[in-house]
Amino acid sequence: IGVHFSTDSIRQSNSTVLQVTPQFENSEVNFINDTTSWQLIKGNITANGGEQYLYIGNFKTDSNTVVQGFTPGARSYVYIDNVQVYECDSLIGVNELQTKPLKIYPNPAQDLVSIELPKNSSQAQLSIYNLTGLLVLQKQITQPNQTIPITELGNGMYIFVVESGDRVVGRERVVISK
Repeated sequence: IGVHFSTDSIRQSNSTVLQVTPQFENSEVNFINDTTSWQLIKGNITANGGEQYLYIGNFKTDSNTVVQGFTPGARSYVYIDNVQVYECDSLIGVNELQTKPLKIYPNPAQDLVSIELPKNSSQAQLSIYNLTGLLVLQKQITQPNQTIPITELGNGMYIFVVESGDRVVGRERVVISK
């Protein structure tokens, strides 16, 4: 899996490999072989300025792609979730930034979840999606720390998206187990 930022959209008339070099690629020693869990892939890229497009995928030809346990010509699918791009004013790592992240707990949850917004957010909207991407519930968050009832949701994994104004404050996967 690789990442390429571009100032222009990339257009091709065929389905061959994109003719660009990714600025970041997952290390070959970090082989993606878990078929049931999420696997973290992360990297740092120094922007040149003006980047507007983000491309994520395999930038190699079939003959240059290392696979395990697949028959020739077989296809594989990768779900990509929770892509985060941070603007940093210096060379510090993202983990060193002094922002308070969104907190949603407990996880797994039963009938209630508590949501703690970052310091710079006081009101927001919670949208809850099932794993097929269907919006199943929306609630207003009117306080920085608020408990939200989720009794109408069944058992399973959901994606909680919190938005304030026109920006996403955070996303969390939450398991509901009653």
